[in-house]
Amino acid sequence: MDTKSSKDGMYGDNQMMQKVIIAAVAFVIGFGVAWLWSTKNDKGQVSKNDTKSVDQVSESSTVDDVTQSPSDASVPALLPDDSSATKAPQAQVMPAKNGITVSDQAQGKYAVVSSFTLEKDGWVAIHEDKGGKPGLILGAQNFKAGEYKDQKVRIFVSPYTTIEGHTYYAMLHINDGKEGFQPKTDSPLLDDSGNPIMMKFIATSK
Repeated sequence: MDTKSSKDGMYGDNQMMQKVIIAAVAFVIGFGVAWLWSTKNDKGQVSKNDTKSVDQVSESSTVDDVTQSPSDASVPALLPDDSSATKAPQAQVMPAKNGITVSDQAQGKYAVVSSFTLEKDGWVAIHEDKGGKPGLILGAQNFKAGEYKDQKVRIFVSPYTTIEGHTYYAMLHINDGKEGFQPKTDSPLLDDSGNPIMMKFIATSK
């Protein structure tokens, strides 16, 4: 009887030990799974939040916001806030109204124009007199828009010089953009009344 009771007691103790071990293992496994799940969920939330913050930055800092300033809309894109770097180029001073002046002068291979103004690129042409009006073009020189003084225009038509006692006209012409002077398209510049902008002069002796 004692031997059987002893065996039953040991068997019962073994079963109890196995249950304890199984419970401990189950607890450890359950804790590990819960920890892994919690870590994964935290990472997912961080990634999601990070993505959201990037979207917010992208939406709030557009190219227009960077390149435009409420106080100075002319600041170029991506330049530092530096007055010397952002200063706009000065506008070119536009020349005054088209006009020309010329004086009587000694005969020669060149006609000297005292002063003239071109609002746009153009030509100064020297015409001979024909019945009291401008006739054949004897020479022409092209100029950029601007104001000029004492400019020479060479005579290219025989006898390749102005002649003493003859009358000539210094006249402004447009520039059609083609190479060389084009008498048919580089037409005379007109004033507000529709008259050619010109002035006559007389060649004198040397």
